[in-house]
Parts: sequence; structure tokens; C-alpha cells
Amino acid sequence: MTFLVKLVDPLTVTLALLVLALVLLATGRRRSATAGFVLALAWTWLLATPMVATALARSLEARFPPVETDQLPDADAIVVLGGGVAPAVPPRDAPDLNHAADRVLFGARLHAAGKAPLVIVTGERIYPDQGPTAAEAQAGILRELGVPGDAIVAPGRSTRTATDARIVREVMTERGLDEALLVTSAMHMPRALDTFQAAGVAVFPAPTDHRVTDVRPSKEIPWLPSSHALELSSRVFHEYVGRWFYRLVGWRADRTRATNC
Repeated sequence: MTFLVKLVDPLTVTLALLVLALVLLATGRRRSATAGFVLALAWTWLLATPMVATALARSLEARFPPVETDQLPDADAIVVLGGGVAPAVPPRDAPDLNHAADRVLFGARLHAAGKAPLVIVTGERIYPDQGPTAAEAQAGILRELGVPGDAIVAPGRSTRTATDARIVREVMTERGLDEALLVTSAMHMPRALDTFQAAGVAVFPAPTDHRVTDVRPSKEIPWLPSSHALELSSRVFHEYVGRWFYRLVGWRADRTRATNC
């Protein structure tokens, strides 16, 4: 799936359109080449504008608004999906946190609130043959946030959301656990929830890391392109392509038949 996502990434599409335009220009088809250049510019401009990127992200996040801790049910485990913490490798002397690290913070908060006695974190070894896995890095952050080490399970074998679901199912089956709170970014939750349901794991959505806010940043100009907006659009494309691919290969539950556990 990684190759497919990269293939339809907005920046990749832009480069493909530019290459096509250059080929058309080289073969004397100037009118078609001009159309290609204009299309590449319009495509990039739109997806790199905060207004468009925000609208695209909201189409995913609006389905899973923030939920107060006390509104979530008690469960047997808290599942925190990887993606927010990268392991410490030289020259880092500590794990690297990105915007999705909200997942780890929310997982620790849920544990402190007594929502479940066990926290399961996922994440592969990001750097070949170097350092701990992302799951182990998340476990270290959880311990710093006050979660006891014996309350954390950190299988570091997952490579994608579908693998996360299978590994979590194995852990829960081995320990005789029935239900879990699923913690991941709101933008990722639609695909993650469907995938866990397809794998037969009973989960309640506990979304966090909402990228879209009700208040616009003071320095943001809605129609002026920015690298931040282009990155956000790329994340949205990743999720929509991922959802389509997961349904194609049977890793995702059909929403018309599946309901939240």
C-alpha cells in the first residue's frame, strides 16, 4: 500500500503532470503542454491552501469529535496506535515526538482515569537494525507519564494498521481480554476503527490529535499556499487511499454492516 499512497501523493501527482507537460512540449504539442502546466499549478495551489486542506481534513475528523475521558466506557485495555513517537537514534538522546504524540498522552490520561488496567502500544522498528521499535519508544514515554511498566505491552512487529489489528487481537486473546479503547488520530480513526472491526477486535473509538480547529491561526492566510497545508492534504489522501485499498483487500469492515462495538 505504501507505493500506492506515494503514487497518488499530491506532490507526486504535481511532478507527474510537469513531466507530462515537458514531454508534450518536447514533441511540439505546445497547447497540450500549456494545459498540463496550468493543471499542475492549479492542482498544487488548491491542495496547498489552508482553506482546501482544512476542508479535506474536516471530512474525516468531523466523524470523530473530541470525547471527554469520563464519557468513554471502561474497557479491558487501551490500544494506542503508533505514529506519534520515533525512537531515539543518533544524534537524538530521547524519542522524537510529532503532532500525533497526542495519542500517547491521551492513552496515559485514560489509564490514569482508570479506564483500563492495560495499555497496548504498537509500532515497528523505523530505522533498519538500529535502536528500539516505535512501540518501545511509546512505552518509554508512557512510563515517564506515570503508567507502570507492568501495565504496558509493546509488541513492535506491526508495519501498518491492518497488522496492528491482528497483533492486538493476538494479545487480547492470549490475555482473555474482550474490549479495548482505540486511541489514534481523529483523521486516522475511520480506517483504524473499520480495520479493527474487520479483524474481530471489539473497540470503542477514543479519538485525539485533531488537526482542524475552530479558530484559524492568526498568521494563516486561507488562500495563500503553505507547506503545512500541503502536508495536511497529503495526510488526507493517505487516509482515503488507505481506506479504499483496505476495503479492496478485505482488511476493512463494510460500514453498511459494521457498527461500533
